[in-house]
Amino acid sequence: MSKKGSVSIVIISVIALLAILGIGSHFLITSKEPNKEIITTTATTILEEITTVSTTTTINESTTTTIISESSTTTEPLKPSTSVSTSTSNVIYKTVYDNGSLLTTLYRSLDNGKTWLPITFQGKGGIIYDYDKRNPNIIYFADTGFSTMTEGRCDIYKSIDGGQTFEEITYRFGKEFERVGEGGPGLCFSIIRIDPNDSNIVYAYSYSFIPKINHMFWKTTDGGIRWEKYIPDLSFCNICTNKSHFYPGIPVEEQNSCDKDDCYYGVAVARKDLSICDKIKNQNDTDFEYCYYEVAVAKQDPSICEQMEDQNKKDFCYFYYNDNIDKKDLSICDKIEDRNYKDRCYYGVAVVRKDLSICNKIEDQTRKEYCYNEITINKRDSSICEDSSNKDFCYQQTAIATKNPSICEKSEYQVDKDECYKKTAIVAQDPSICDMIEDRDYKGNCYWDIMIDKNDPSICDKIQDTEFKNVCYQYFHLTQ
Repeated sequence: MSKKGSVSIVIISVIALLAILGIGSHFLITSKEPNKEIITTTATTILEEITTVSTTTTINESTTTTIISESSTTTEPLKPSTSVSTSTSNVIYKTVYDNGSLLTTLYRSLDNGKTWLPITFQGKGGIIYDYDKRNPNIIYFADTGFSTMTEGRCDIYKSIDGGQTFEEITYRFGKEFERVGEGGPGLCFSIIRIDPNDSNIVYAYSYSFIPKINHMFWKTTDGGIRWEKYIPDLSFCNICTNKSHFYPGIPVEEQNSCDKDDCYYGVAVARKDLSICDKIKNQNDTDFEYCYYEVAVAKQDPSICEQMEDQNKKDFCYFYYNDNIDKKDLSICDKIEDRNYKDRCYYGVAVVRKDLSICNKIEDQTRKEYCYNEITINKRDSSICEDSSNKDFCYQQTAIATKNPSICEKSEYQVDKDECYKKTAIVAQDPSICDMIEDRDYKGNCYWDIMIDKNDPSICDKIQDTEFKNVCYQYFHLTQ
């Protein structure tokens, strides 16, 4: 047999062996025209070279991970495989968090952590996950909160092929997971757990990221197709440690863990059980304080605030309680000693009740003015502005809210009237209101803004300044 034929058999054998190990053959080829001397390399040497081609040092300050990759610095995603051909006990996952980019990457290992391959999913902030220990190709993973700052919610995904492909299943949780801009609370996930005896049963815990409220526990019995809310017992938290799931330096075996204090917090609120709050280990953490606050709200029991020893925390508890219940209680505000929280409490009650007399209890003049203005707008009654120390601002806000330019006439100075007309015209998208403005330039700007909003060049005709009118027409034609 020729040397060339022998080499071909060797290479085919090596590729087959790598396929069994779950490593794609693309790692063998680093050049379209390999050196002829490399072709004679034995299978053993090739394997040794492959596992040492290059290393990628993760940016996590306290963890360095060796990843099999090509010689470029770009990490390669997992390649599809039809089955898990290695022992399931050797398949594990991990996450690596980058403090610089604030991205977390999910990795899979087929050899119990000796080498790692990146999954093509990156989450802003942390990623939580769990996988079926009997069939590690099944994995659920989700964002833990950071993405709500830009996207309005976190998402959860499921993969049945070890992360090579994955499906977003957030929509299956219903309206609770609508983004903040779509009317939802912006929920995020803190815990995902697959039942060790039945991978069709999965548990999840979610809450609103900012602030951490709307605690919800979820359960599916059909592999994530349908999710229902349920109330867990305290044993649910036994799966957790007291370590975060993505801080640098957390060992791989603990990375998909969950924070036990955070779990106690959620279960306490869900079960309306204050005694569970006392199980929180770090009682200097805000989770402990908010556990009391939220159980008070859940039980509709403000007397729980009396159990807070620190007066400032007690005051905030009263404020938080009143701010989060539907029927505001003025007597709760009277219990607060801190002036800031007391004024904020009065403001909330006054606006909900549309009661100006409660605004008068507020000492901070600016907040009192906002209280008057808010009630004026809600009642759509400009006569209330007569009692305001900033009548012009009050008239303007009422005119805008009602889209009624006649209220602007009540302002004392023409400059305030003109500003009121312009803002009312823009909100009402009515260029005829701009006609009421006396200042020529201000009037032109009013027409210009509405022309852009309505995309209507005929409005340019109303501009009195010839040069400005021409610019208006030119702008319209250039932007079409």
